[in-house]
Amino acid sequence: MNGGQVAAPFGNEGSPTQSTRSATATLLYNPNAAEGGLFLSYSMQFNGLDLDGLRTPNDPLDDVIGIQIRSGGQGTKGPHVLNVFGQVNGAIRQDDASLSLDVTNSFLLGSWDDADENLTGIGGTRQAADSIKLSAALDDLLNDGLYIHVATRAYPNGELRGQILNRPPLVIPLRLANGSLQLTIDHKSLREYRIETSSNLTDWTSLTNLYALQNVVRMVDFNAATEQHGFYRISQLVILPLHIVSQPAAQSVSVGQTLNLNFEVSGSGLIAYQWLRNEIPLLGSTNATLKISSISASEAGTYKAVANNPAGQAISTDIVITVNP
Repeated sequence: MNGGQVAAPFGNEGSPTQSTRSATATLLYNPNAAEGGLFLSYSMQFNGLDLDGLRTPNDPLDDVIGIQIRSGGQGTKGPHVLNVFGQVNGAIRQDDASLSLDVTNSFLLGSWDDADENLTGIGGTRQAADSIKLSAALDDLLNDGLYIHVATRAYPNGELRGQILNRPPLVIPLRLANGSLQLTIDHKSLREYRIETSSNLTDWTSLTNLYALQNVVRMVDFNAATEQHGFYRISQLVILPLHIVSQPAAQSVSVGQTLNLNFEVSGSGLIAYQWLRNEIPLLGSTNATLKISSISASEAGTYKAVANNPAGQAISTDIVITVNP
């Protein structure tokens, strides 16, 4: 599983000073469609709290009444993005269908994906306490902009708060026998790593771009044996998975007319396109827009487009193009 998020033991930031409760959460982000699709799995262990209200019946104040993931940076508050457990505005809103509870040990685990969206406004609009798709919250997730919020009967406005943080990459330099420099990047997040060198800490030159989607990526600077760069730095850019914005439309055209098809996707990093007709790639058709001038009858068929970036791929629907005499 690629990617990981960890919230350290939480309960201090933004929590009531009188509270003695604490919790630990571990989260793993999986961006790989081949491994079951985009999802965030999580587990949470609570100390001194009662998840079902039955562990300590004589002490209702330790009962958990709500657990949500919300948007907001450290020290800030924001709206719900996922209702994990409990009540929202007096109603049970457990949007995660895969949630599993171990009430005896005050432990839960589950996962968040696009199927957990729960929009309750008129016409499917979002209300303040609604859950949204994971894909709609990716930017916040990958930039430390989400936190876990736990409300109890003692503190209905929130007793525990823990920021969801990306673990920073571990960079290990190694001088090889031939004088080359090897940098090993051990990481758990979906990032592009750009490695740059400088002799004065002002002018930086990029050695290479690494779309580091594996857990460990190695880069060797072969020039290091003869060039004294002096300084190295590694910068990170988030690579967001592709999402389809608009699909190409089926058309009926006449011989000699121009065919225009467009496949629009959103995402980041380098996006590559390939159009296919009857499952055969079209030579040179590697843009978001496919244009065929003066189309012929032999170019009728079923078309689709495939877009790729370092985080995965998006495939358009199959459309039929009819060419009339």
